[in-house]
Amino acid sequence: MQMFHILKYSIILLLLYNILTVGILYFSNYKIKNIFWKFTPYEFNQLLYYPNHLRISPSSNKKDKDISIEILKKNINRNYLDIEYWNYKFFIENIDRDNKKELQNAFYKTLVLSKNNRKKKLNLTYYFTNNYSNFSSPYKVKIIKTIFSKD
Repeated sequence: MQMFHILKYSIILLLLYNILTVGILYFSNYKIKNIFWKFTPYEFNQLLYYPNHLRISPSSNKKDKDISIEILKKNINRNYLDIEYWNYKFFIENIDRDNKKELQNAFYKTLVLSKNNRKKKLNLTYYFTNNYSNFSSPYKVKIIKTIFSKD
């Protein structure tokens, strides 16, 4: 009988948690969503794309870009090894170019994570050669080592 009560309360807590997290995802007030976002199991693209439609394009306004960067910063620990996360962060930073260090960091992590994707690595190498002067010396060295590594 004791196990039945524990199971019943566990199921109720799980249902309440799921209702709360889905509610946070679909809640329209961004400030409240921003407070509770770290408690949800969702990744960055689930908040940016649907239902909020915060997908960034080169013609997006500064406010949307700042919101997207803030969302990405909140999800850095969840998506640290996700190439799509770093690629999207690099894309936004490349459009904005306000924070050069963040752009270089996002580029470098995207390059490292694209090690097994030849096409992506080739595109990033091409980008690096065209924008070589925009990178700082320490990042130039790290990127060149990564591009020419045999691993």
